[in-house]
Amino acid sequence: VAGVLLRLAGGESVVILPTRQELAAMVGTVREVATRTLRQLERQGAIRLEPGRRTIIRDRAALERLSGSTWPTSPLPPGPSGVL
Repeated sequence: VAGVLLRLAGGESVVILPTRQELAAMVGTVREVATRTLRQLERQGAIRLEPGRRTIIRDRAALERLSGSTWPTSPLPPGPSGVL
């Protein structure tokens, strides 16, 4: 989920998320797990979920650590071990 957030955001700090169902499909899980993971990222201070599907990235470094991503220096998506 962290890696998908980074890819969707590009270099921006605001992400308009797909639906929770679409997000879950993107990471190969179910909607409930995607929602729970987003809430966990918010509790950790990495993101702030806003009404609708708008999400603010508050700690890009934390998302990069969780995803195993080196975005934006690597054009490759994180590997399976980088999925939260």
